[in-house]
Amino acid sequence: MRPNLLWGLLHRGLLWSSLAGLLWAELILMQGALGPSSLAYTSVLIGLLLLVATAPDDHAARLAQLLTLLPALRIMTLTLPLQLLPAYAAYIVTGLPVGLAAILLSLQLGLRPRQLGLTLPHVMMQLGLIGVGVSVGVVLYALLQPPALLAAPTFAQGFIVGMSLFLFNAAVEELFFRSLLRAVASPALGVGAPLFGAVLYTILSVSYRVATYLLIVFGLSLILWYVVGRMQSLFGATLLHGSLSVVLLLVMPILSEPRYTAYQPYVIAGTLVAAVIGVGSLLGLVWQQATQLFPAAYR
Repeated sequence: MRPNLLWGLLHRGLLWSSLAGLLWAELILMQGALGPSSLAYTSVLIGLLLLVATAPDDHAARLAQLLTLLPALRIMTLTLPLQLLPAYAAYIVTGLPVGLAAILLSLQLGLRPRQLGLTLPHVMMQLGLIGVGVSVGVVLYALLQPPALLAAPTFAQGFIVGMSLFLFNAAVEELFFRSLLRAVASPALGVGAPLFGAVLYTILSVSYRVATYLLIVFGLSLILWYVVGRMQSLFGATLLHGSLSVVLLLVMPILSEPRYTAYQPYVIAGTLVAAVIGVGSLLGLVWQQATQLFPAAYR
């Protein structure tokens, strides 16, 4: 085997092993040890910088360069007094640098808007994906029972917090993990790129410590990767992610209060309707791809 080919395979293996390094750092952070966790993230960052410098080709170098943003941003956020901020403000403070880093790296790599999914095809089908987000958000609330971001919010407060979740949680994460990561990882890892993206996203959610939740996150990550790739658009994935976050963190904590007990049957019915709409949109997407791949079978 040629040395260049051997090093290329080994380098790809080291890129995969960087996920284990990130998991190690996340597990240390879960223990509340800020000093050791900063040291762990710094170690991962140094390792990734070495992979950038020794990459066998541009594709591997781009992926390693993108991955360096994750430990670097984690180190930065560990220095911020997030505990002094309201919970919804923490999403803005942590999401803003991720979004800016993703935009700057996209410009540096010369990625075009279409490559990043900044298009609007099949709008109605993508709107239907809100149903998946709503229904999954209700299920996740039953699993996690997170506290409300706001206690008895006004409509204006709820709207502002909801838009913050859409912009700084959903849109930013979809831009980074399903758009930029997809554009960079697919040439470097080939068919293994969706699995790499799903594992990476799940590792960064491990702090919730609920196995069922992590399985759902892993599955949703694969679905969102497929949706963005098939639609060539971030719109539907962002709607799904954003509606999930709003339902999980804003709507369900309020509807679960005792004064809203009488409305629970309507919540269940609405969840079922949303699930049907969402699944219908996903099946429509799969059907559309099947008719394009095997047109003769659907004449």
